[in-house]
Amino acid sequence: MKIIGISAALPENHITHGSEKRKFTRLTGVHTRYICNDDETFYSLGIKAAKNLFNKLPITPSEVGFCICNSQTNDRFYPNIAFRFSEELKLERNIAAFDMHLGCSALPNVLNVSSALLESKSNHKPYGLIIIGDTLSKQALKDDESTYPLFGDAVTAIIVENSEEPFKFANYWRDEDNPSICVNALGYDKGGSLNVNQVNKIAASNHTIMKGDKVFEFVTKEVFEFLSQENIKGTFDYFAFHQGNKFMNDLLINKLDYDKQKSLESIHLFGNTSCASICMSILGSQDKIDLEGNVKVLTCGFGIGLNAAYSIITLDKHALLEII
Repeated sequence: MKIIGISAALPENHITHGSEKRKFTRLTGVHTRYICNDDETFYSLGIKAAKNLFNKLPITPSEVGFCICNSQTNDRFYPNIAFRFSEELKLERNIAAFDMHLGCSALPNVLNVSSALLESKSNHKPYGLIIIGDTLSKQALKDDESTYPLFGDAVTAIIVENSEEPFKFANYWRDEDNPSICVNALGYDKGGSLNVNQVNKIAASNHTIMKGDKVFEFVTKEVFEFLSQENIKGTFDYFAFHQGNKFMNDLLINKLDYDKQKSLESIHLFGNTSCASICMSILGSQDKIDLEGNVKVLTCGFGIGLNAAYSIITLDKHALLEII
């Protein structure tokens, strides 16, 4: 499997942190963020990114065998938003179309599912469509200095192709009684079931909660051990880590003894864009990537869950499109 196209859409509004955020910017790396207005959503940005793929790549909707959408800030709980995307993009109605809801580790996991679908005997199409992104600014309290200045909004769209290139994937997770990153008051009862009668009543209190110290400990200890045990150093040309925090990522890169020159980063350009951040780093680092031929990219996401996952994916030399 390989990626033959990546596109992304950003909101119109952007915020640049000034001198009053100098310490915050130095530690987190966040300088500029793009923030949705009331009319911009996961769906509206995702449609722009996906349509850009079909406009620029020599493929047609009839050649797409599945549509996977991943977001924690979906426009609706149900039915699947993938149905709506597929309808608007004129994909065939007999293909697989479904949603996933992973956070920072989404891309490697979704790529793993995509690889299995492309290889399935029931799939007779050469391509798959993936739409990944979040609009977390809508769920962050503006007076919460631990979350709101960190998150930016972005949605990415990807076309993957069935090919002979190898695909490598590994996953690690653990659950917590007291989660480090969670959304408060989404209307779930104590057993974890969605109480639809409570959603509208308490929607105004939905907000993201993040305990940075616990996330930092997870990344610098468990994610480091996870990647070290996999023994993948030297098997990729570039690497793109989830862009959660510059200081934390730099520490992880140093502990792993990875070549910083091969690191694809974007937190300074877009902030922490959650599940979109790995693709935003690839697109935001186009001038750094030697695309004379196909390259191998280690994509690694870690955070909410707590979950860490990586994949090593082949990137087609014509794959990187503009951010719109």
